[in-house]
Amino acid sequence: EPWPEVDPDKDQILSRKDVFWNTVRYIFGFDRTPATRTKHNALRPLPVLGGVSDNEIAFLQRARGPSAKTTLAWHWLSEFIIREHLAGSTGNVAPPIISRLIQFLSDGMIFYNHARKTMF
Repeated sequence: EPWPEVDPDKDQILSRKDVFWNTVRYIFGFDRTPATRTKHNALRPLPVLGGVSDNEIAFLQRARGPSAKTTLAWHWLSEFIIREHLAGSTGNVAPPIISRLIQFLSDGMIFYNHARKTMF
């Protein structure tokens, strides 16, 4: 299989006691240490079609904070759509459709920023 399993906990069967203690650790914040977060994220890789280049990883590591990383990825996706449309590789897709794609991306960023405001 070329793609890794997305959910490593899929086949894990927890007893009621394990579920209880996991819940207690979560409620009191004992599972939110940097080490447990790193372990949790390492077990759940984010599959990216085409992979992530070394330059993209470097730029994401230099971006300061989650909002900057999200905005950077949004810019990359917007630039990709516009570049491919201008190169003619989108076929007979009309400019209003491309404009609507960019609009939906912008709406997503607006809702992301509203969620960040609500969170803080």
